[in-house]
Amino acid sequence: MSGLINGPIQYRDGYSGQLAKTAMFQLPQELWPSKVIETEWFRVDVTGMMTVRQGYAWDYASVPIFHRFSNWLQGGKSKVASLGHDALCQMDRNGYFGDIPDARLHIDKFFLFMLSKRKFWQPRKVLWYLGVRIGSTGDGQNKPILEAE
Repeated sequence: MSGLINGPIQYRDGYSGQLAKTAMFQLPQELWPSKVIETEWFRVDVTGMMTVRQGYAWDYASVPIFHRFSNWLQGGKSKVASLGHDALCQMDRNGYFGDIPDARLHIDKFFLFMLSKRKFWQPRKVLWYLGVRIGSTGDGQNKPILEAE
């Protein structure tokens, strides 16, 4: 089974969120790399154990169209899923999953899985999944690559 390993995430507000304590996720087998991925902020071993290190900042779930409803849309249940998804997307943009066919599809499915584990309301979960799928095409992946990596 995949998902968050070491209990509830601890984070600081600032960027949107910043980890106050390292978080670990067990990734689905489709995202297991052929060799260890090691950066300043992430580590993924060949068994799919992903570590997101203390201090990593992410923007929670981006919902720009619905800014007025952002508190409802970005509730606490989404923070774990958005952390895992943002970390994986950043690694994918940096080319670390280049040897994994359809990596972004598997990353988005992992996001959906994490929302399900957090008992997200079904219609909301489907909308969020569709949002990340739409965001994975074209200009949706044009976020800058951090130089820290």
